[in-house]
Formats: sequence, structure tokens, C-alpha cells
Amino acid sequence: MSASIKIADGYAQALCTLSEHSPNKTKQYMDNILLHLEKTGRMKLLPHIYRAVLMCEKRKKDTQPVIEIANEDERAAALRAAAKLNLETRHVVIAPDLLSGWRIRAKNTLIDSSAKGNLLRLYYHLITMY
Repeated sequence: MSASIKIADGYAQALCTLSEHSPNKTKQYMDNILLHLEKTGRMKLLPHIYRAVLMCEKRKKDTQPVIEIANEDERAAALRAAAKLNLETRHVVIAPDLLSGWRIRAKNTLIDSSAKGNLLRLYYHLITMY
């Protein structure tokens, strides 16, 4: 990894951390970084910083808890299950691949209460019995 990419990663990490703590000032932080890069003659770092910020945002999005439901009737049950797990999320999406039930994805955890998940658990239970 070249030194310029390491420097760009540092800028991106600082920008991600600052914008996470105060998201309403993200534009101000970006303007300040642009001014700084222009003053110091480091504008060539901008594409690397942009790419690193996109990766940071993707990682943050991938680690946020998401509740997937089959239809609106499942919303209340899924939110109750999330509350029992102390997950503070209101990000609920309707997943077209679910026939019924819900799934909660949080970091490295998957809680599956869908029809398919229940059928798979029943199948594995039956084949391990005999």
C-alpha cells in the first residue's frame, strides 16, 4: 500500500468518524477537507479519499440491524422480537423472498422466524433423529 493511499485512508476515517458523531455537519467537514487538500496541494488524493469514504459507508450500512418482513402483518411481531434483543432499529423492509414470517439481521447474527427457516429446522431435526 502506497503512502498516499494510507494518507487518504486517514482522511476518510477521520471524515467517517466526524460525520458519525454529528451527521448534520458532514457537508462542512467535506468542504474543510477540500480546502485543506487544495491549500496543501494534495488534490490528487481526492479520488482515494472518496473511495475510502464509500467503503466506510458500506461497512456501516452492512452492520446496522435490519428487520425483513414478508408483509405488513408481520411488522409488530418482528419489532417485538427486536425489542427483546435490545436492537434499536426502525429499519424494516419488506423482503419479496419471504412467504411469511420475518428475519432480523444484526452484525453477525441472523434470527430467522420465516416459514422457510421453520421448515428447514424441522427438516434438519427429522433427518438427525434417524
